[in-house]
Amino acid sequence: ITFGTGKYVETFDISTANYNTSSYYAILDTTYNADAVTGRSQLEPRTATASGAGFTLTGNSFSYGTAAGTKKGWYFDYSDSTTTGERSVTEGAIAGQFLFFNSLLLSSNPCSGGSGKMYQIDLLTGLSDGVTGASSTIGLLNSPIVFNISTTVGDRNATGTRRTVTKQTVYTTGTGSSTGESTTSTSAPDQASKTGRLSWR
Repeated sequence: ITFGTGKYVETFDISTANYNTSSYYAILDTTYNADAVTGRSQLEPRTATASGAGFTLTGNSFSYGTAAGTKKGWYFDYSDSTTTGERSVTEGAIAGQFLFFNSLLLSSNPCSGGSGKMYQIDLLTGLSDGVTGASSTIGLLNSPIVFNISTTVGDRNATGTRRTVTKQTVYTTGTGSSTGESTTSTSAPDQASKTGRLSWR
């Protein structure tokens, strides 16, 4: 399960005096009550460090599980969210092994349309592949949407297996920039899989 924390439903939420630490989580859900996460110590922390036009998410490797020595997921705190007010109010989307999600940055200035940041991180590890968290150029951000652009199916091998490659693009719409632009897109890594006959057994 993946989710971010934060809300934007009342004027209370835009006051800088009410900004809190907001975070993003990925939690192993076994469906057993005994395995429920009861605190952040059961999750592996990731650290958002400013880099270039965004952030890098770093941290230790870990194994998923409920036994001693394992973790039930990962989390990271939005950088300086108690000052910037950065938070999550929209859903994320998954493309292959990557999680895409957008954050919200508010403004108490009624003439400002607000902004946000766009993140792409490894779903299982919670680490970024380079810099992520670029600032929005299209105003307040909606949830990302994954589109399959094309699919290429290779020739069968000796066992009848084919290699299928799907190209995907992640689109995000916003409230619009000063130039009227309201859509942005990011190419997701190609998704390769085996199709056809996988085994003679």
